[in-house]
Amino acid sequence: MRSLLSAILILAFVSASAQDVILMRNGDEIQCKLLEISKNEVKYKRWTNQDGPTFTEKKDNIFMLKYENGEKEVVANQTQAAEVPVQPLNLSANTPTLHLLPDPTPISDIYLKYTHRGFHSGLIKYGHKQSEEQAQKILTTDWLEYKKARRDDKVGRVFAITGGAFFTIGLAGTVPCIVRSHQHKEAKKKYYNMTEACLADCKEKHAEYVRLDNKCKELESEYYTLRNKKGYEFSSEEEYQEAQNKLPEIREEWDNTKNLLYGEYSRFRSENYYFPYSESGLFDHKLQEDLWRKRDDHLYTRGFMIAGYAIGTPFLVSGLVKIIRGHKKATQIVNKHIEEHENGANKLSLTKPAFNVNARGNNLAFTLTF
Repeated sequence: MRSLLSAILILAFVSASAQDVILMRNGDEIQCKLLEISKNEVKYKRWTNQDGPTFTEKKDNIFMLKYENGEKEVVANQTQAAEVPVQPLNLSANTPTLHLLPDPTPISDIYLKYTHRGFHSGLIKYGHKQSEEQAQKILTTDWLEYKKARRDDKVGRVFAITGGAFFTIGLAGTVPCIVRSHQHKEAKKKYYNMTEACLADCKEKHAEYVRLDNKCKELESEYYTLRNKKGYEFSSEEEYQEAQNKLPEIREEWDNTKNLLYGEYSRFRSENYYFPYSESGLFDHKLQEDLWRKRDDHLYTRGFMIAGYAIGTPFLVSGLVKIIRGHKKATQIVNKHIEEHENGANKLSLTKPAFNVNARGNNLAFTLTF
């Protein structure tokens, strides 16, 4: 039973693989039995209906034929393109002139120009940058003057870039400088108000010192006057005893005033001297430190800004002047050679091409003149 089933499967596989296949150009696949293959047509019967009608298919629509033995054949497209007769070129009696151009692949109709932009700076001919040797051959006697103008252009660009960088630094420091300046002014205003209050406090203490000093002197004078006064100098015994009893009170008040004078107010001993307001009880050392810090920040950003402008501006201006002069001079030299070319002085060796696209990639470029 198993051997019979295996034989059926092998037979079915062999029968399935023994068919021909036609692959169409549109992607369709036809399982068939090939009957005849001619030059332009293929005749076949469908594999599922080999007793049915015979079909004919043009080879133009067929991509590949797969035969029952496993071989494959790619069918070539038999349609031939219509041949366009080439008309002979009707030339005049003049013989065409052939010129070999130094540049075989012109990509521009511009003969010469000078540019200082990017990596293509220098002499450009027909869209291609020229080397120093090529530029020297083209410019001949003007080469040294052109080289000097080109050098001025390059130096000017270096100066301009350097100056622009420093000028940008100056610009970058302008806004921080303005902000720090405003902060410094605010801190300075607060510090000024504080010092005014401290100074007023010092003046008040000085005035108190002067008052106590005068009082101390009055008490001292009164004390020694009463103590040195003789008994007969009083009008009565009662007045004398009253003065003697008053002496200890005057002495005590004098001592207290003197202690107060040379204690809390001892720093204000001179009428023309005010104790520094930094020692006043109203003085804020943190406010003073904040003022110094903001002053230093302002000086730093201001120096940063001034240095950027001071260094950058001369470099930038001189660089731009050199760029303009160098570019102008080099352009004048190139324009001179363009005029000579247009006037025919160099036409034999530097003829302007009349075409672009067809010359790209060729080893030679031709110009026909009639």
